[in-house]
Amino acid sequence: METREQVAFDDALRQMQRALSHRLKSLEAERSELADETERKELTLRIEEVEHMLDVLKTLHR
Repeated sequence: METREQVAFDDALRQMQRALSHRLKSLEAERSELADETERKELTLRIEEVEHMLDVLKTLHR
């Protein structure tokens, strides 16, 4: 049986993962609409950062 703290921790991880996933999708959509290569590269860096944060969250969930 999980403790209240564990349930709260898991819930917080899910909420963060959901928020980061939404952010990732919006950044990818924004990048696909841009024609300027410099802005696309900047968004690609942001996307990579969000993907890294999602990877970190996955390791915390284990």
